[in-house]
Amino acid sequence: MAEMSLSLSSRVLLQVGLLMAAATGLTTALIYRDTLKDVRALTATNLQQVLAARAELEAQPFEFAHDNTLRLRDAWLERLHAKGDADPQAEFNAWFRRDSDGVTRIRPERANSAYIALKGKGLVMHSPSANWGRLVNKDTHDFDHPPLRDAAPSRNPKRVSTWTDVYFDDKARTWMVSVVAPIDVAGQWVGLAGQDVSIDALIARTIQQTTEGVYSLIFNDKGELIAHPHLMDKIKASNGELKLNVLQDPVLTEIYRQVKQAGHTPVVRDTSDHALVLGIARIAGPNWYSVTVYPRQVVDQLATNAARNVVMLGALALLAELLLLAWIVRRQISRPLRHLQMATDAIEAGDAPRVLSKRRDDELGRLSESFNRMALAVRAQVKSLKEKESYLRLLIDTLAEGMVVRERSLKLLDFNDSALALYGVSREQATAVTATGDPVRYGIRQFRPDGSEYGPNELPFQRMMETRQPVRGELIRILRSDGTSIWGSVNVSPLFREGEGEPYAGMTVVNDVTRYILAEQELRAANDELERRVHLRTTELEHAKDEAEHASRAKTEFLSGMSHELRTPLNAILGFAQLLSLARPPLGDADLHKVRQIEAAGWHLLELINEVLDLASIEAGAVGTSMESLDLGLVIKETLEMVGPAAEERNVVLLDRSSSAQAQWVLADRKRLKQVLSNLLSNGVKYNRYQGTVTVTVEPGAPGQVVLVVSDTGRGLTPQQLERLFQPFTRFEAEGEIIQGTGIGLVITRRLVELMGGQLTVESSPGQGSMFRVQLKAATPPAGVAEKLALVDGHSLALPGVMAESRLLYVEDNPSNVELFIGVMALQAGYRVEVANDGLQGLAMARANPPDLAVIDINLPGIDGIELCRRLKGDPATRHIPLIALSANAMPSDVAKAQRAGFDVYLTKPLNVIQLFSEIDRMLNMRESLP
Repeated sequence: MAEMSLSLSSRVLLQVGLLMAAATGLTTALIYRDTLKDVRALTATNLQQVLAARAELEAQPFEFAHDNTLRLRDAWLERLHAKGDADPQAEFNAWFRRDSDGVTRIRPERANSAYIALKGKGLVMHSPSANWGRLVNKDTHDFDHPPLRDAAPSRNPKRVSTWTDVYFDDKARTWMVSVVAPIDVAGQWVGLAGQDVSIDALIARTIQQTTEGVYSLIFNDKGELIAHPHLMDKIKASNGELKLNVLQDPVLTEIYRQVKQAGHTPVVRDTSDHALVLGIARIAGPNWYSVTVYPRQVVDQLATNAARNVVMLGALALLAELLLLAWIVRRQISRPLRHLQMATDAIEAGDAPRVLSKRRDDELGRLSESFNRMALAVRAQVKSLKEKESYLRLLIDTLAEGMVVRERSLKLLDFNDSALALYGVSREQATAVTATGDPVRYGIRQFRPDGSEYGPNELPFQRMMETRQPVRGELIRILRSDGTSIWGSVNVSPLFREGEGEPYAGMTVVNDVTRYILAEQELRAANDELERRVHLRTTELEHAKDEAEHASRAKTEFLSGMSHELRTPLNAILGFAQLLSLARPPLGDADLHKVRQIEAAGWHLLELINEVLDLASIEAGAVGTSMESLDLGLVIKETLEMVGPAAEERNVVLLDRSSSAQAQWVLADRKRLKQVLSNLLSNGVKYNRYQGTVTVTVEPGAPGQVVLVVSDTGRGLTPQQLERLFQPFTRFEAEGEIIQGTGIGLVITRRLVELMGGQLTVESSPGQGSMFRVQLKAATPPAGVAEKLALVDGHSLALPGVMAESRLLYVEDNPSNVELFIGVMALQAGYRVEVANDGLQGLAMARANPPDLAVIDINLPGIDGIELCRRLKGDPATRHIPLIALSANAMPSDVAKAQRAGFDVYLTKPLNVIQLFSEIDRMLNMRESLP
């Protein structure tokens, strides 16, 4: 279906109509806004006047009752003073009589008499609806009703007239309030004058709804509802004391808040959400507030009705304007344009140009003149087009790129001289190509870059005709009839006739790129040579890498072997030293001192070995980290407890200033972080002065960072010492000073901090102490992690003793180690040790008579300790035996390998007697507790 289009006049009419409609709509919106504003203001003014009048009207009964009460009180006092000392009995008898039931009542003929209440003695009341003086009975002894309560000095110390709360009179069967004026004679309270005001009519008028959505209510100044159209049952149930805080109604709460802010003058206010309009007026007398609630939509409806009339008038006016505009457009625009279109159609049909009328001097008249001039210029343009065609022909023949235009049947329609030169054919040969012609007949062949030849229907031109899509930048090698060849970049574009979907011909443009292809081939040859050299160099680098890895493995094996060889003799030295120090009977003081010196030297040597091996492992890249979110405060607490004994020995105070209301979490390796902090604290203690301090604080760092600070009051460091501080085996002892250490603790500390992604810096001044700052990555607490960590110390581990004698199998090939182990186990009763000297013997003994626990060395003859562990864990008869590895192999890789094999505990030599007993007792007790 052809796309529908509008005439010029219709578009003008549509656009002008839309503009007029928009203008009318904007004007209507402005009028609506102003009307709404005016109606709101007028409504508020009228409502305020109505409120003032109604408040004055509602207050009249209360003001009248107040005046009556004061006059009654004054009249009673005046008559009392007039009586003087005269006996009032005769007059009393004229007003009252004693009935047969024993109750003294007002005489029937005096039903509409006075209203005086005498405190605790009697009551005289005028009530049109109920004669209290006659309705009392002999059981009526309670005169503690609201008027009497509010006249008491305790409730009314100023002795002024006052209004009671709302109450229900059971005799009059009505809701009322009373105005009360206390009566005092000679400073003594003798009674009261009062008048009751029924509020049933006031309530009825208040709860009556005359307009949909509009309602009224009454509050007292204590926030209690007096009247509400929907809550009267609750008000009556609460004896007229229904408080807002009991209802928990947000609308009533908001209304009361506005009432308290309104003051005593009648006022119109909006709620805070502007959903309601409140008319607030104070009822004089009992000091109540009458509130009329208008929904905002009720007020706005008045403005909407007024604005609707404006919109209707605007729409009618717009319709009339559009009809008039349509008539003008058709007369002034459509008719002249129709004449112009007829003249244009004539030119298109080849007829002589029609001259249009020139009677108009407006835009359409000038358009007619322009059309006449255009018709005369058409002939001149045709002539010019022929000249341009000749120019384009010359331009095409001058192009360096070859251009060929041919039909779908391959018949040539056009070509230029460059195309003839590229294909190596003459103009006569090219002209002779017919619908069945083929360039191959002239010895022309075309190849792809990979050397394969195009088939008759595979050339870019045929593909373009099939797909109707242009071909761009296809590389072709053209072999000419004389044997020479060129490389061409081919672009083929389809040519369409108007209204047809199939191309009738195609234009092929060939650009000679031979020199670029030859240059690329030379570059590719050079690149191949470069790749050959790179491959050769890569092979050399891989060989070097293999040698480096071999050297690294050799270094690791050396470190492991060195650790084993050093720890083996130390095991005997420290083990027997501990046996001698624990000997029974104990050694003499002199001998014990010598043994303790041997033991101290052995532990110091072990510390030196451990630190050297740690440093070597770090340098070899053999130390890994297990990063996790850690509570920095708990790590500090644990480490301070570890360093505490050394600090007490040197009279140095450890201060923890890191505690805060919120825990600091960091991303670190728990073991390595404790090692870092322990090294820093130990240095702060060792190089401190007598009664000095070592302080730990935590500071915020850069975004995403937490800074752990360890500062001391020691002797500090000079700038020259700071430059050499992190060099291995560097120590700064004063002359004559002897402090144990290896000089590589800080080197290890800095490397460990860097392994955890942190940074260690130091600030120090001679005589003022040093400050080490450890910058770590901040972390968030892991989900579900308890805010506490169990403190574990092997030396203080309290485990119950073994309940029965336990058989221990010790697999060890070194006689001195066997002797040491037997001597150690003899220190505590309850153990029987059996010894195997190699792995196979240990396996046989365990299978023949499974022990309660086995302690196994790793380097054993026959089969080593790792293989022995695998076999024991793989045998159902022995897999339950707890296995403890006791070896001089202390490298992390050794420990990991043993744990994978199945060892329950891995202990390193030299032997720590307390730790050995702790682990044996723990494993045995754990086994006994199993079902």
